Amino acid sequence: MKERGIIITADDFGMSPIFNKVIDELVVDGIISSVSVMVKREEGKSKKN
Repeated sequence: MKERGIIITADDFGMSPIFNKVIDELVVDGIISSVSVMVKREEGKSKKN
């Protein structure tokens, strides 16, 4: 029988320096096993007239 596990994902890496620092620490400590990345895109910003 296959061994089961759990995947713990941290969201929004890249959103801010504090998010990045904490997520990095959690990865190094082996607490989280996957990361999703928040990409800053100019197209996503609303433009005011």
